[in-house]
Amino acid sequence: MQLNEEYIHAFSKAHNEPEWMLRKRLEAFKLFEQLELPELRYGLHIFSTYGDLDLGRLDLGKRHSFELVNAEQGIIVEDFHTALKQHPELLQKYFMTSCIKPEENKFTALHASFWQRGILIYVPPDLEIKKPLHIKLKAAGDIIEHVLVISESMSRLDIIEEISAGPSDRLLFRSGLTEIYAKEYSHVQYASIQNYPGNVFNFTIKRAAVDRDASVDWLDCAFGSHITISDATSMLKGNGARSNNWAVFYGDKKQHYDFSMKSVHEAPDTTSDMLAKGVLGDNAKSIYRGTIKIEQQAARSNGYQKEDTLLMSDKAEVDSIPKLEIDTNDVKCSHGAAVGQIDEDKLFYMMSRGIPEREAKKKIIEGFFDPMLKRIPADELRNELMRMLENRMESL
Repeated sequence: MQLNEEYIHAFSKAHNEPEWMLRKRLEAFKLFEQLELPELRYGLHIFSTYGDLDLGRLDLGKRHSFELVNAEQGIIVEDFHTALKQHPELLQKYFMTSCIKPEENKFTALHASFWQRGILIYVPPDLEIKKPLHIKLKAAGDIIEHVLVISESMSRLDIIEEISAGPSDRLLFRSGLTEIYAKEYSHVQYASIQNYPGNVFNFTIKRAAVDRDASVDWLDCAFGSHITISDATSMLKGNGARSNNWAVFYGDKKQHYDFSMKSVHEAPDTTSDMLAKGVLGDNAKSIYRGTIKIEQQAARSNGYQKEDTLLMSDKAEVDSIPKLEIDTNDVKCSHGAAVGQIDEDKLFYMMSRGIPEREAKKKIIEGFFDPMLKRIPADELRNELMRMLENRMESL
């Protein structure tokens, strides 16, 4: 399938999209043709790779399995093509206009040009949703999908996104972009659990605009894919805005993870916390790039970031690149990174007490992840992560 202007016109016409959406797609396609792929080199010896990815060979014609669970009354949860008829003003105002723009790089331009499926989630003011909203996606091929969340003042919503893919005899591509607009005093928690098979290139961007005394929590759980490039950024725009940006990952074989976390403090008295915690075995590799930026007008802000990685193999590799950009006084900022292997003395002690080596390693890994799991308030989500970790540790 050739991705070109003819494809855009045909897809847009088949879904009865309005003129402004077609125009947005075509303008983004011009950018896509002009832009180069993002540079993945972060130093002399620190770099990621695109592997065998060929954007010219994408096939967007497959039908994918999609399910929504616990979409409670009172909130709007609609497919984009339904929302374009029912709530066009929301998409026109928020979709890739502020948090994420098509011109950022070749991938965002590709996304704006050829997105197939989108979900609009709108939470009215003063509404607190008790049960998490589940988004379950099982891709049958290449997919470009979008989630747009608008949480009005004094509202609350938890979202759990579970993504996987069926079998394929070739490298699959997924572009997943998420935008969150958290209005005053609202709270949004967005947990993404990625368990792709080892033949998927997973490119994902998550962005949040957080207003006064609102909060957005990201939880990025990466257990699968061949290559994952993930960018999660919170823009703290109002006084007292808060954000937690957490990542859990487990890699083996030749898996490659590239995590970028960023908190931009644009207002006073804002707070951010970033923590990445993972295990790597075999020839797996991860890169952590964390940035806390405190702008001149954001006095009395606090920012913290840390990355911890446990290496299960001498061939596994991890690189940490923490960064602080502080343009004002009266702030608190810190960063740290820790990389290590299983403590042989601890392992020997456990084995001397009759615990088999494999079980002893599992217990050490569980203890390594326990501080992160304790931060997760939702029992359902915490239990699901523990189950997935158990499955990954079966290969020890």
